[in-house]
Amino acid sequence: MWLPHEDKVRGLIRKRLEPELKIASAILDLGTGIYTSGTPMKPGKGLDDFVVVVALGLVAKACKQYRAIGEMVELGLSEVADSNARMLFETMLAVHFILRPRVILKRDGKKLAAIKGKPLTTKFRTSLYLASDAFNGRKLAHGLLATPGLKRRMSKEVRTEIVRQATEWETEIGPEWAKRLKEGYAGVKVINLAESLGFERLYHSIYRIMSSGVHATDATGHIRLDDDPKAEWRFGAAPSTDGIANTLKLASLLLIKILEVADERLGLGLKARNEKLLGEVDGMRIDLPES
Repeated sequence: MWLPHEDKVRGLIRKRLEPELKIASAILDLGTGIYTSGTPMKPGKGLDDFVVVVALGLVAKACKQYRAIGEMVELGLSEVADSNARMLFETMLAVHFILRPRVILKRDGKKLAAIKGKPLTTKFRTSLYLASDAFNGRKLAHGLLATPGLKRRMSKEVRTEIVRQATEWETEIGPEWAKRLKEGYAGVKVINLAESLGFERLYHSIYRIMSSGVHATDATGHIRLDDDPKAEWRFGAAPSTDGIANTLKLASLLLIKILEVADERLGLGLKARNEKLLGEVDGMRIDLPES
């Protein structure tokens, strides 16, 4: 299964972005090495097995997302790579929300009011993340039940278990937080969470810009017309080198930021290698060289 000129574009990208792709491979190896090296972890204060397991699950997810971005970059599919980078940005926010020693949530620049008896400890933030997942599962189940022809897609036993888990999480986090979680697992929108964690610039330079491909609002980016008004329309069904180097660099920064906070709280022993790779990411090119 090939797009027009795919083999030619892929060969060109591999040749001209070779240094950047080597850096990307080293970053991915650093991330996956958490699971394959056998090096023991030394989790910091406030981190029990409950938090560690969820955090490691998110880091594993990030590694797979980063691998997908690298593959799409090599294929010259920039808009698909961008969509995955947008996903990786959300994963980065989740990791930082759970693992940072302290998080102060803001909405439109103002500190979100605290809820008595429910401080944003590391463990409670992890609970909020899992509660949100349970609530989304319940919403999915209700959607299936309310849609003609889909009721039988989910057994009664499964639906009962999904509702039970969501109800338990509601009790765990309390009604006020349960209400807030309609905005997301942190109780605020993505843009507010990015602001709270100090990633507002990355939100606007990655998440917001790369949303057009996700929402299919970028049709004109796949249509070409020469300056000659009599020329025929041409359509971009073939891969392209446009924007791919920039996407790879941004995605590399995101995974580095994920590994950074994971190393800090989980005691993974990655600091020296992470800092070295961060310096190399800073030198990655954002445009494909001419030769």
